[in-house]
Amino acid sequence: MSVLNAFHGWSALVVLCSLIFVEEAGVPLPMAPVQATYLAWIDCTELPVADAHEHFLRHGVALSPGAQFGAPRFVRLNFGTQRARLRQALERMRTALPSAG
Repeated sequence: MSVLNAFHGWSALVVLCSLIFVEEAGVPLPMAPVQATYLAWIDCTELPVADAHEHFLRHGVALSPGAQFGAPRFVRLNFGTQRARLRQALERMRTALPSAG
């Protein structure tokens, strides 16, 4: 049971960290709740582009396209990386947003 409790605490920490990073970087896109992984599902429904994956890729951020997983208006960010690399990716995403509209 202690392993399960530790895992639950870890997943809450992952959610908290991911939300802090998104808020710190100023990326105003909603994120689906993280379910015990290091993957963030980012909802790009409100982003006025045909393909959010391609849009962010043109700005130097290689996200996973949600279309591969049946969710074409989402992108998936792997935040299981170095903090500096994650901050750089989020900064690039923030910078890419104004050019979307």
